[in-house]
Amino acid sequence: MNIRNKSITVLGLGKSGFAAAKLAKKMGADVFASDNSTSDDIKKNKDILTGIGIDVEIDGHSDRVYKNKKLIILSPGIPPDIPILCKAKEENIKAVSEIEFASWFSLAKIIAITGTNGKTTTTILIKNILKEAGYNAVVAGNIGTALSEKVESLSKSDIVVAEISSFQLETITKFRPFISLVLNITPDHLDRYKNMTNYIHAKSMIFKNQTTENFTILNYDDPVVSEFENTTKARVSLFSRKTQECNAFIKDEKMFMRSYAKEKEICGVNELKIKSRHNLENMLATICVAAIFKVDPATIKSTLTKFVGFPHKTEFVNKINNVTFINDSKATNVDATKAAIENTKAPIILIMGGVHKGGSYIYLEQLVKNKVKHLVVMGKARDIIKKDIGELVPLTYVYSMDDAVEKAFSLANPNDTILLSPACSSFDMFKNYIERGNLFKKAVNTLKSRIEHA
Repeated sequence: MNIRNKSITVLGLGKSGFAAAKLAKKMGADVFASDNSTSDDIKKNKDILTGIGIDVEIDGHSDRVYKNKKLIILSPGIPPDIPILCKAKEENIKAVSEIEFASWFSLAKIIAITGTNGKTTTTILIKNILKEAGYNAVVAGNIGTALSEKVESLSKSDIVVAEISSFQLETITKFRPFISLVLNITPDHLDRYKNMTNYIHAKSMIFKNQTTENFTILNYDDPVVSEFENTTKARVSLFSRKTQECNAFIKDEKMFMRSYAKEKEICGVNELKIKSRHNLENMLATICVAAIFKVDPATIKSTLTKFVGFPHKTEFVNKINNVTFINDSKATNVDATKAAIENTKAPIILIMGGVHKGGSYIYLEQLVKNKVKHLVVMGKARDIIKKDIGELVPLTYVYSMDDAVEKAFSLANPNDTILLSPACSSFDMFKNYIERGNLFKKAVNTLKSRIEHA
């Protein structure tokens, strides 16, 4: 799309907005950028953008956001119904997401992955398999680098593997990935969406513009996701842990793909280094993508069996006096914490809390009863957590990560597990889930050093 000499606003100057502003400037647009923050990172980005001739305001959004503008590009953290955007809508100014904007300039095929949980794992697995098969595959989107940062360097032979959040999908208009992939949908972000129907609709936007030339990969075991088979226009590929009549499936404790009606064995489940329910589904989804690109089973097996997971996702941190510490800071919703508890050895002392995202913690009731001996709770959501599950086991409030680790360890016996799995976002006390996880690891290692040198 030609944006040369058009007046464009970029709203939000985090990673995505910063990259979009630079791209729009390179494409010849008259760019104005606005952010309501005055953090050090935003001030730094403002200075860089001002230095290349972009007009920037921070510490609030003025009417300049929409006055005499042709387009507004939104960073994913900005809800589309804030007052300044409502005014823009009244003036018929179109607002699109950064992922939509960047896709206008991409020559590469895009594989777009969404879902409540497992997006990062699946994105990296797909990239790894395609690279091992000889493709030039790069990661962009919600992890790593914003797509706006990448598009200029991409050719038709390249492949973008993009993790896409529901926030990024809310304001797409023409975004049409070669492959869309929906892993699962469970309650999340209900602080942003009025109800599950709205959240599901946002997720479904990933295949909105696809045609019969494209592919949609769906989790057959997820009742919400499997229904998308009836609404996408793309060719559908299904994966399942439970049903063998799919394109990727498990049979006799082995993973298979079905290609041109033929079953091809990939590897045994026992050969995988991580084999939780969510990770098996992530790998089956990855196999579906590999099949579309005609990757041979040996290459798929090589990648899957080498995979050991990521920091902040059920990550082993340390052992102190035979008490195991696990960092699952990336669990920002209830379903992710449920999976972590399922795959953690009991007895568990569970550290939870942060910013409530709208899902009910009652969903954890049976697991907490069966596997958790004590809840250590922090952050804004602490009273909601106490109300939902605080009567099931003893509960203690804490007010810092150091206190959480110290308190949890004081409650632990040998062979217990201390699990940080917050079921909440991190933004009340931490910059992001990465900082939260790193501070947990630092507190654990400091505690171990102090005990060893006592």
